[in-house]
This record gives sequence, C-alpha cells and structure tokens, in this order.
Amino acid sequence: MEKRKACPRRHGYRIHISRPGRPSVDLPLIWSVQPPMEAWERVKQDGSVVRAVLYRSGRTFQTFDRG
Repeated sequence: MEKRKACPRRHGYRIHISRPGRPSVDLPLIWSVQPPMEAWERVKQDGSVVRAVLYRSGRTFQTFDRG
C-alpha cells in the first residue's frame, strides 16, 4: 500500500487597512500556501495608509505602522 502525498497547507490571509479620516477596510480573504507579499508591499507603499495588519488564519502575522 502506497502512502498518499500530503497536500500543501493553505492559510487564509486578510489585510486590514487604516487611513486617517476614513473607515478601516479589510481586503478580501486570500487562500494561499504563501503569504500575499505583493499585495502587502503595495499596501505599505501607499502613502495614505497609516496602519496595516496582515492576518494569517485569524491571527496577526505582520503589522505596519507609519509613525
């Protein structure tokens, strides 16, 4: 009997964005094996973003503060 190869584990990634004078926004949930680093870098490069949090499976994965 042959062992089955395990599927790569996918996580749900979500980015929460805070801008001054506007309500906070959550980007759509992304199911992926790797974190969505391209989207995360775009959020950090946006000059209007004051604070951003990248969540992986509901837990804080990375944070960004423009201080």
